[in-house]
Amino acid sequence: MRFKNNYHETKYNEFIGRLGSKADVYHKALFYLLAIEDSLAENIRSLYDFKTNEILFEGLNGGFQTSGTLRITRLAFNLFSSSTLSGELISEDEGYKDDAGSYAPDVIFNDSNIFCFVEALFIRFPNLRDAEKYERMLEGCKS
Repeated sequence: MRFKNNYHETKYNEFIGRLGSKADVYHKALFYLLAIEDSLAENIRSLYDFKTNEILFEGLNGGFQTSGTLRITRLAFNLFSSSTLSGELISEDEGYKDDAGSYAPDVIFNDSNIFCFVEALFIRFPNLRDAEKYERMLEGCKS
């Protein structure tokens, strides 16, 4: 696994360590991404509830979020739960709001952290790391 820097690796290991045996590929991808930026790692309790094992969508509206950290958070949430919020703006009555269009690949992957995003995909989908399986998958894409 490749990390952006030492802080990224330290925070990732800290978060995974808190999970113990619950550290599956979903959690690993989530925490790999949420540890990329200091502001996300420092506000992890606004993004994930370790007691209930749930992501906290309200964290999308945290004052610490920037356009860049929102892209990271959206991808992390998507890889963890395999879903986005909905096709429309979520009601502020629910404590958060977000536009589902913000989850589009051309929005999320247009980021300087693209290499970390790809690494997160490898973490979430470990079969992609197997070069032989990857080559067989690519065979299906040839025209």
